[in-house]
Amino acid sequence: MRAIAVSHDGQQVVSGSFDTTVKVWQLATGEALHTLEEHSRGIFDVAITPSDRYFASGSWDETVKVWRLDSGELVHTLSGHTGSVRSVAIAPDNRLLVSGSFDETIRLWDLETGKELYALEEYAEPVYAIALARMVVPWWGQAAKGL
Repeated sequence: MRAIAVSHDGQQVVSGSFDTTVKVWQLATGEALHTLEEHSRGIFDVAITPSDRYFASGSWDETVKVWRLDSGELVHTLSGHTGSVRSVAIAPDNRLLVSGSFDETIRLWDLETGKELYALEEYAEPVYAIALARMVVPWWGQAAKGL
Protein backbone atom coordinates (compact mmCIF):
# COMPACT_ATOMS: atom_id res chain seq x y z
CA MET A 1 0.00 0.00 0.00
CA ARG A 2 1.42 3.36 -1.03
CA ALA A 3 -1.35 5.87 -0.30
CA ILE A 4 -4.48 6.15 1.83
CA ALA A 5 -7.24 8.70 2.37
CA VAL A 6 -10.12 8.59 4.86
CA SER A 7 -13.57 9.85 3.86
CA HIS A 8 -14.71 12.97 5.66
CA ASP A 9 -17.60 11.10 7.30
CA GLY A 10 -15.12 8.54 8.64
CA GLN A 11 -16.93 5.60 7.04
CA GLN A 12 -14.57 4.60 4.22
CA VAL A 13 -10.88 4.44 3.37
CA VAL A 14 -9.38 4.56 -0.12
CA SER A 15 -6.01 2.91 -0.66
CA GLY A 16 -3.65 2.86 -3.61
CA SER A 17 -0.87 0.35 -4.18
CA PHE A 18 2.07 -0.24 -6.48
CA ASP A 19 0.28 -3.40 -7.69
CA THR A 20 -1.92 -0.95 -9.72
CA THR A 21 -5.05 -1.43 -7.60
CA VAL A 22 -7.17 1.18 -5.88
CA LYS A 23 -9.44 -0.16 -3.14
CA VAL A 24 -12.34 1.30 -1.20
CA TRP A 25 -12.74 -0.17 2.29
CA GLN A 26 -15.52 -0.02 4.87
CA LEU A 27 -13.67 1.31 7.90
CA ALA A 28 -15.87 -0.28 10.58
CA THR A 29 -15.64 -3.81 9.18
CA GLY A 30 -12.43 -3.79 7.12
CA GLU A 31 -14.39 -5.13 4.15
CA ALA A 32 -13.14 -4.23 0.66
CA LEU A 33 -16.14 -2.63 -1.09
CA HIS A 34 -14.47 -1.99 -4.46
CA THR A 35 -11.24 -3.16 -6.07
CA LEU A 36 -10.46 -0.98 -9.07
CA GLU A 37 -7.88 -2.02 -11.65
CA GLU A 38 -8.00 0.68 -14.33
CA HIS A 39 -4.47 2.05 -13.83
CA SER A 40 -1.69 0.33 -15.77
CA ARG A 41 1.06 1.17 -13.25
CA GLY A 42 1.40 1.76 -9.51
CA ILE A 43 -0.53 4.35 -7.51
CA PHE A 44 1.31 7.21 -5.78
CA ASP A 45 -1.53 9.20 -4.18
CA VAL A 46 -5.27 9.26 -3.51
CA ALA A 47 -7.60 12.04 -2.34
CA ILE A 48 -11.32 12.20 -1.46
CA THR A 49 -13.60 15.19 -2.04
CA PRO A 50 -14.88 16.92 1.11
CA SER A 51 -18.41 15.91 0.01
CA ASP A 52 -17.33 12.22 -0.12
CA ARG A 53 -18.85 12.00 -3.62
CA TYR A 54 -15.66 11.40 -5.61
CA PHE A 55 -12.08 10.39 -5.10
CA ALA A 56 -9.00 10.66 -7.29
CA SER A 57 -5.94 8.51 -7.82
CA GLY A 58 -2.60 9.59 -9.28
CA SER A 59 -0.39 6.99 -10.90
CA TRP A 60 2.95 6.12 -12.37
CA ASP A 61 0.99 5.64 -15.64
CA GLU A 62 0.92 9.48 -15.98
CA THR A 63 -2.84 9.78 -15.40
CA VAL A 64 -5.25 10.89 -12.72
CA LYS A 65 -8.48 8.93 -12.48
CA VAL A 66 -11.63 10.27 -10.84
CA TRP A 67 -14.07 7.75 -9.35
CA ARG A 68 -17.42 7.74 -7.55
CA LEU A 69 -16.83 6.79 -3.93
CA ASP A 70 -20.19 5.02 -3.49
CA SER A 71 -20.04 2.79 -6.58
CA GLY A 72 -16.38 2.72 -7.66
CA GLU A 73 -17.47 3.88 -11.13
CA LEU A 74 -14.72 5.52 -13.20
CA VAL A 75 -15.87 9.06 -14.03
CA HIS A 76 -12.83 10.66 -15.73
CA THR A 77 -9.33 9.79 -16.84
CA LEU A 78 -7.27 12.98 -16.77
CA SER A 79 -4.36 12.97 -19.21
CA GLY A 80 -1.73 15.61 -19.84
CA HIS A 81 1.20 14.74 -17.61
CA THR A 82 4.27 13.19 -19.22
CA GLY A 83 5.67 11.77 -16.00
CA SER A 84 4.30 9.89 -13.02
CA VAL A 85 1.61 11.73 -11.05
CA ARG A 86 3.02 11.91 -7.53
CA SER A 87 0.34 13.97 -5.79
CA VAL A 88 -3.35 14.82 -6.07
CA ALA A 89 -5.37 17.25 -3.97
CA ILE A 90 -8.99 18.37 -4.09
CA ALA A 91 -10.12 21.90 -3.23
CA PRO A 92 -12.49 22.41 -0.28
CA ASP A 93 -15.26 23.55 -2.67
CA ASN A 94 -15.34 20.07 -4.34
CA ARG A 95 -14.87 21.69 -7.77
CA LEU A 96 -11.15 21.68 -8.46
CA LEU A 97 -8.48 19.00 -8.50
CA VAL A 98 -4.75 19.74 -8.55
CA SER A 99 -2.14 17.22 -9.69
CA GLY A 100 1.63 17.35 -9.38
CA SER A 101 3.97 15.25 -11.46
CA PHE A 102 7.52 14.06 -11.91
CA ASP A 103 7.32 15.88 -15.27
CA GLU A 104 7.81 19.15 -13.32
CA THR A 105 4.24 20.40 -13.89
CA ILE A 106 1.24 21.24 -11.75
CA ARG A 107 -2.16 20.93 -13.43
CA LEU A 108 -5.53 22.29 -12.34
CA TRP A 109 -8.65 20.36 -13.41
CA ASP A 110 -12.42 20.89 -13.27
CA LEU A 111 -13.58 17.91 -11.22
CA GLU A 112 -17.07 17.72 -12.75
CA THR A 113 -16.08 17.92 -16.42
CA GLY A 114 -12.55 16.51 -16.30
CA LYS A 115 -11.32 19.49 -18.31
CA GLU A 116 -7.82 20.84 -17.71
CA LEU A 117 -8.11 24.48 -16.64
CA TYR A 118 -4.47 25.45 -16.24
CA ALA A 119 -0.97 23.99 -16.40
CA LEU A 120 1.98 25.47 -14.53
CA GLU A 121 4.79 24.15 -16.71
CA GLU A 122 7.70 26.37 -15.70
CA TYR A 123 8.34 24.57 -12.42
CA ALA A 124 12.02 23.62 -12.12
CA GLU A 125 11.76 20.38 -10.14
CA PRO A 126 9.59 17.26 -9.96
CA VAL A 127 6.46 17.85 -7.85
CA TYR A 128 6.19 15.34 -5.02
CA ALA A 129 3.41 16.85 -2.91
CA ILE A 130 0.44 19.19 -3.26
CA ALA A 131 -1.56 20.66 -0.37
CA LEU A 132 -4.52 23.02 -0.55
CA ALA A 133 -5.83 25.34 2.15
CA ARG A 134 -9.45 26.21 2.81
CA MET A 135 -8.86 29.76 1.58
CA VAL A 136 -7.31 29.67 -1.87
CA VAL A 137 -5.03 32.62 -2.63
CA PRO A 138 -3.72 32.87 -6.20
CA TRP A 139 0.02 32.69 -5.55
CA TRP A 140 2.72 30.61 -7.19
CA GLY A 141 6.11 29.71 -5.81
CA GLN A 142 9.07 28.03 -7.37
CA ALA A 143 11.99 26.16 -5.88
CA ALA A 144 15.43 27.55 -6.53
CA LYS A 145 18.66 25.60 -6.53
CA GLY A 146 21.70 26.80 -4.64
CA LEU A 147 19.96 29.01 -2.09
